[in-house]
Amino acid sequence: MNIFITGGTSGIGKCLAELYLAEGHRVGVCGGNREFFENNFKSNQENLFFYELDVRDRSEHIKTVAEFAEGKLNLFIACAGINQQGNNGTALNFDLAHKVIGINYLGVLNGVESAFEVMKKHRSGQIIALSSASAVAGFPGAAAYTSSKAAVMTMMEALSIDYRHYGITCQCICPGYVDTPLARGSQREKLPGLISAPAAAQHIKSAIERKKMLYFFPRLANLTMQIVRVMPRWLFRALEWHLNRKNIVADPVD
Repeated sequence: MNIFITGGTSGIGKCLAELYLAEGHRVGVCGGNREFFENNFKSNQENLFFYELDVRDRSEHIKTVAEFAEGKLNLFIACAGINQQGNNGTALNFDLAHKVIGINYLGVLNGVESAFEVMKKHRSGQIIALSSASAVAGFPGAAAYTSSKAAVMTMMEALSIDYRHYGITCQCICPGYVDTPLARGSQREKLPGLISAPAAAQHIKSAIERKKMLYFFPRLANLTMQIVRVMPRWLFRALEWHLNRKNIVADPVD
């Protein structure tokens, strides 16, 4: 198979790339720094291709995926993402928020377009986007992050219907806390249900193979978020205030 993974040079994306490479698939990954890629992957993997790409660049995204695919793309996985690393009660950093939404949502949108342009020609393929278990609610200190992940989740749900007649499967995977640099940037003292990146990659690969449209993991994250999804909003906000009131660090604003 031809498989392209954004954010495939570290964290979950890198672990997924290694899983597919071990099975003999042709894998393309993109990132912002070739030196970082070369330091993280073995240089002798003939089926591995690196592309330096800012996922927010729409035209370059389309060009890069088409160049890798060479007319055939079986699987596209959008893993690229960043956290905002905010504190509860602080004013939103709007410059950072634009960057978070640009990478986490528009970057996925560009990836979907890039994959679709190739897949529609052979009327087959799978497009997968990583969202987050936190996409189900607006968690304090993470306004840009949770909204970007919610946008990804609802977009992929809609496209899972829209793209059926093209023979293309769209899926959204929503991890809980995974031991990656992204999760380590969280301001929360404890990360409940934390799992390793290799374990997360195995979960994701299994969900892709089963063509799960919407998949939350691990089990604790799935259970917690299912409760949050049906919880009255006023109750959710009251609980979050109670749980986080000691961690609030309010900034003065003009």
